[in-house]
Amino acid sequence: AKSRETHHAVYLPVYFVIRLQLLSAVGAELRAGLHLLPARGADVRRLLLLTAVRAEFRTGGQLLTAVGAEAPLLCRRLLLNRRGYRTVAMCTACGHVLKCPHCSVPLVYHKPQQALMCHHCGHTVQPAPTLCPDCGGKLAYSGFGTQRVEEELSRLLPAARILRMDQDSTTKKNAHETMLAQFARHDYDILLGTQMVAKGLDFEKVSLVGVLGIDSLLFGQGFRAYESVFSLVTQVIGRGGRADIPGRALIQTTVPDHPVLQLAAAQDYEAFYREEITFRKFGLYPPFCAFCVVGFVGDKEPEVLTAAVRFGQLLGETAAQNPKMPLRILGPAPMNIVMLNSKYRYKLTLKCRNDAQFRAVMRQTLDAYDKEKL
Repeated sequence: AKSRETHHAVYLPVYFVIRLQLLSAVGAELRAGLHLLPARGADVRRLLLLTAVRAEFRTGGQLLTAVGAEAPLLCRRLLLNRRGYRTVAMCTACGHVLKCPHCSVPLVYHKPQQALMCHHCGHTVQPAPTLCPDCGGKLAYSGFGTQRVEEELSRLLPAARILRMDQDSTTKKNAHETMLAQFARHDYDILLGTQMVAKGLDFEKVSLVGVLGIDSLLFGQGFRAYESVFSLVTQVIGRGGRADIPGRALIQTTVPDHPVLQLAAAQDYEAFYREEITFRKFGLYPPFCAFCVVGFVGDKEPEVLTAAVRFGQLLGETAAQNPKMPLRILGPAPMNIVMLNSKYRYKLTLKCRNDAQFRAVMRQTLDAYDKEKL
C-alpha cells in the first residue's frame, strides 16, 4: 500500500495523473474469511490462534488422505514480529527488569542459547540468570517470541513440519532464499516468522495466515502507526488464497472493534484514507507539513541534552528573523531508545515547510552551533 502522503498528492493539481479505482488483489472469498479474534490476555490470544492452525492442519491432512498421496498438503503462515523465546525478565520481588547495560531496552531470552540477548548491540548474558541482580529475588520470564510459538506449535502439531524464519534463523548466507524455496516446494507445512514473511511473497498453496501481537504495532509510537498496521493487514490478506484454494486470515487482537482493524479487514482503503488524512490535518502531520528530526548523540546524557536545548534556542533565534516562515520546534526529547551502544540520544522534531528558506535557516543555525563548540 502506498503512503498517505503519496495518496494525498494524487488529489493535488500539481500531479498530472489519472486516479484509478483501487481494486483489491484478493478475492471475495478471502475477504469473507478474514477474522479478528477478540480475547483478553496474551496466552489466551495465542492459544486461540494456534488452535485454529491445528484445526486447519487437520483439515489439510484429511484432504490429503481423501485425494491421494499426490495432493500437496495445504501450507499455512504465522506472523509474529518478536524474535526470541521470552521478551521480558522481571524480578518477582522488587519489579526490576533486566535491561541491556549499553542500550535502554529489555534483554530477550533465547532458549537455544540459554542466554539473554540485546537485539540492538548484541550484548549477551549467558547462562540466563534465575535471580535478580539487585535484590536476589526470583526472576520471572514473560512475554513470547517466535521461538516460544514454534515450541507451542510443535506440541500442538507434532506431525507438522515447521519452518521458523526470523533474524536468528537467517544468519547464514542466502538463508532467506533457501528457506523460501523449501517452503515453496512444500518441504514445510507452516512458515512462522517476523514481519519479513508478510511482504511480497506469493505461495499459491497458502490457505491460512495468522498474525500474533498486532496490538504492539497498533499502539506504537509515531504518527504512521495506523498506516503501518493497515498496510501490514493488507499484505497479510494478500498472502493467502492466491490460487483456487479458499484462504483465511486470522488476526489476534484485544481491540477487534478498532476502526483501523475494521477498515483493514474490509479492505476499505478510501475510507481509511479519509479518516487518516483528517487526523493528520488536525495534528499538523505530513503531508500537511514536513518533518525534520535533528539528532544529538554523546557519551554523557546531560551534555547531550544541553546541546539539544542550545541548538533549539539558536534555531528559534534564527527563525525569528524570518517571521513568515512556518516552523514548530518540538523538544528536545529522548529518542525512542534513549541509549544505544552506550551512547545517549536526544532529538528535536521540526514541523516545517521543506523549502529553500527553511534550508537556509538550518544552515545558518548549524554554523552558529558549530562556532559554540558544544
